[in-house]
Amino acid sequence: GILVQTVCFNAVYSGMGLSTDLGKGLFDRFRSLPIWSLAPFAGLMVGDILRHLIAGAIILAIGLILGYRPEAGIFGVIPAFVLLVAIGFGMGWIFLVFGLLIRTPTTVMTVGFTFLFPLVFASNIMVEPATMPGWLRAFVDVNPVSLMTTAIRGLMAGTATFTDVLLALIAPVALTAILAPVTLILYRRQ
Repeated sequence: GILVQTVCFNAVYSGMGLSTDLGKGLFDRFRSLPIWSLAPFAGLMVGDILRHLIAGAIILAIGLILGYRPEAGIFGVIPAFVLLVAIGFGMGWIFLVFGLLIRTPTTVMTVGFTFLFPLVFASNIMVEPATMPGWLRAFVDVNPVSLMTTAIRGLMAGTATFTDVLLALIAPVALTAILAPVTLILYRRQ
């Protein structure tokens, strides 16, 4: 659960970095180069993926030190980290759009966290949904963050089903399919 939370919050930094780079004129220089128009964004996303992997490895290492043992072993951890990267990649597009629309990195961070807090804290990351009031549980059960958390927990425990993983991938795939073209359109308009 903490892995998903970390990836969600880490994704904000790509939007902040983009906003900073736009303000400094770095992307104006990129436009003058004969490169693929999405190359600067691909660089940001690769940086995000590395940040997600490093954060995930640190969290897993601390968990192992504290006594956590993934029941599925390495064969559960590797697919969980692949899913984690897919989640981070999809979430990153939200904040790239924010970075293109909002001119100050601080505002990107504020808007990003305002968007994320309800999703992260109204999920199954820290609290068992069975203990929640019915109206909240109805939201938590369909919250994409809950679906991602369930799949990653299941992969590490060796109990994930194909449906769990498929449900966890719906939001990242949809975000990528919708927001990657939007990012390119916004970038070309500037």
